[in-house]
Amino acid sequence: MKTFEQYLTENYTTTELQDIARNGCFGGVHGMIYYEETTEIYQRFASELHDIIDTFLTEQGYLPKFVTENIGSKSLFYNAVVWFCAEITAMNLIYEMEV
Repeated sequence: MKTFEQYLTENYTTTELQDIARNGCFGGVHGMIYYEETTEIYQRFASELHDIIDTFLTEQGYLPKFVTENIGSKSLFYNAVVWFCAEITAMNLIYEMEV
């Protein structure tokens, strides 16, 4: 089974990962625009995505508002988690490429 990081590196170019890392996913990222897409990604990588969230929460002490304010709706929450984790993972990937 592929990891979420592998999924991103196989489906997005370095330029797209840089855009995700710098600008986030709110502007629209192909493959992560519609709830059906983000729900599928969430269900495929849920355990890993929650590990990313747990690590961020432990290190930073908070989660972004756009994640926490969507807890009440499954599709909105899945979408927010996938976007947030894509942004964090893209940042890490770009950092590793630049070091």
